[in-house]
Amino acid sequence: MRFATLFLFFFLIGAYVHAGDTLRVVVLHDTLGMTIDSSEKAAYHLFPFWYASDFHHAEYVMNADSSLSIIGTMKDGSTRVLPCSKQEFAQHRYLVYYYAGQVAPPESLWPMLIEIVVRGTAQAAFGGCD
Repeated sequence: MRFATLFLFFFLIGAYVHAGDTLRVVVLHDTLGMTIDSSEKAAYHLFPFWYASDFHHAEYVMNADSSLSIIGTMKDGSTRVLPCSKQEFAQHRYLVYYYAGQVAPPESLWPMLIEIVVRGTAQAAFGGCD
């Protein structure tokens, strides 16, 4: 019994530590969903650094340290991870608003909205970033 309790304790500690390393997908815009495919890349002029002929899909993720990254999966199955600053994320979000024909928030609000996105409360502000 003592061994089982000790095993359970270490298992739970390991699961807790591992959970801290997980990535959380951040939705750029609710019309896109969690994954951005090649047709959305073309429609919203996203990821110009990846050739359309190679690109399959990508996701924005928040890392454990609250920094953002873009994880791109290519048609050959390879993945590429690029850092994404808060400003770049805001610019990409603006592109989606612009090419979707939606009115984007005034540029003066972007610094505040970036902080909302990074802190994970953007769902209330935008209706879907978590």
